[in-house]
Amino acid sequence: MKNKNAAAFVFSLGRQLAGAVFAALLFTVMINAQTTLFKFETKLPNEVTPATDVYQMEFKLFDAAAGGTQVGATNVVGAVDVQNRSFSVWLDFGAAAFSGPDRYIEISYRRNSTQPFATVPTRERVLSVPYAIRALNATSADSITGVDLSDFVLTTDPRLSDDRDPLPGSGHYIQNRTSQQPTSNFSISGNGRAAGTLTGNIVSATTQFNIGSLHMLSGSSSNVFAGVGAGDVTTGINNSFFGRIAGQVNTSGTSNSFFGSFSGRSNTTGSNNSYFGFFAGENATGSDNAAFGDSAGSLAAGSRNSFFGTGAGGNTSATGNNNTFIGLNADFVVTSNVASSFNTLLGANAKVDQIANAASLNFATAIGAGAVVSESNRVQLGRDGFDSVAIGFFANATATPVCRSGQVLALCSSSRRYKENVLLFDGGLDMIKRFRPVTFDWIEHKNADIGLIAEEVARVEPLLVTHNRNGEIEGVKYDQLSVVLISAVKEQQAEIEFHQKQIATQQAVIDKLEKRLTSLEKKKLAKKTGSASVARKRR
Repeated sequence: MKNKNAAAFVFSLGRQLAGAVFAALLFTVMINAQTTLFKFETKLPNEVTPATDVYQMEFKLFDAAAGGTQVGATNVVGAVDVQNRSFSVWLDFGAAAFSGPDRYIEISYRRNSTQPFATVPTRERVLSVPYAIRALNATSADSITGVDLSDFVLTTDPRLSDDRDPLPGSGHYIQNRTSQQPTSNFSISGNGRAAGTLTGNIVSATTQFNIGSLHMLSGSSSNVFAGVGAGDVTTGINNSFFGRIAGQVNTSGTSNSFFGSFSGRSNTTGSNNSYFGFFAGENATGSDNAAFGDSAGSLAAGSRNSFFGTGAGGNTSATGNNNTFIGLNADFVVTSNVASSFNTLLGANAKVDQIANAASLNFATAIGAGAVVSESNRVQLGRDGFDSVAIGFFANATATPVCRSGQVLALCSSSRRYKENVLLFDGGLDMIKRFRPVTFDWIEHKNADIGLIAEEVARVEPLLVTHNRNGEIEGVKYDQLSVVLISAVKEQQAEIEFHQKQIATQQAVIDKLEKRLTSLEKKKLAKKTGSASVARKRR
């Protein structure tokens, strides 16, 4: 009977101890569930006026009544209702701020944001109520080290040694092994950590890492792929693909670097390509390309191209090699897959326009935002008809002049091989007489100058003026005036020669008349002389 009573007492005591342990654990959970927010009540000093108002306040926690170090973050309360200098606020400095030593609250106040904060001279000591966040002796509840388990549990209870699943070696838990664990049947939830040796923590996967059913990370000794579908089928080496579907269909391409969702997604066999940006690099087979920017370098095929800027080289209908495009949407204008190479664009929306000639363009250069080049072997500076070109300094003079043909600079030439429909120009002195030389001042620069008025010249000879893109008379072809002068000189020379012939004829007549006159005078003189001799003889 005594044994039964003792057993009942032990069982009752065990139930009481178990209940106490459960209550202690529950109390611990409840304590841990408390927040760190507490209510703080006090009064402002008597010198603060007005006594009743709405104030902006800052509350700082320190480890000393004066000086010391601030603990935790500053609490800022934008509107504190103060009644006769009394007020209450809710503060939260975090659990770490109350680790045991005394704490003091410093109060600063102001009436509006245009004023500086005034600090209450005396800090207020934090009393015990806020420290209910963590009881003074709670640290001893964190561990039961040194307490024999028999003080809480009946260690001789046979149920403590009753083997049940999971048994040793079961596949239902993670085993600490030096070799691969056989077929297992366990799952992990929450946060996990890989514990390794002193040299580092290592987690290994033979093929890849998935999140859910999505392939997220894989690689080998020579490739690194990160992102859903990145590098799914590649057999190439030395590739680095980062981003969703980056390099997804790359097969044998090597030494490629794709960074950004969908970057290099069409590349299959191209190598040595560098694509950075969303949808950068749509090229499938080209190599040695560089594209930086959203949708940059999306041309269908080509190699050794460099595209920098959002949308630069982004026309998926274009192909070509050795092109360099720099600027937002610097690109080809093309409707069909025509390869163009060795072209250069510099500036936002600069274009190589293949539509104008419906053919490939090569060695075409456009410089300036919105500049468009539409012919091979041409350099376009600025927007045609909108931008002017200024040159800082010219080089020393040479014997080879430069002319302008429309909007194009060219060597001045008069070769027959560049001309057709050649006819005689018969303008001359009449034109020269009708031209009106004038002096004038340039409106923009106020410089004095001499010349002709283009509109007046056009009325004399339209071929001697130039026109702008709107068809308006623009300038005088002063060089071509020499042709008019040549014709005028020839007219004058013809007149001179005509008059010279007249003079020669007249001179011959004069000479003949003079000769006859001389003969008559001699005869007359001889006759006169003979009459005088006869008269002397008669005397």
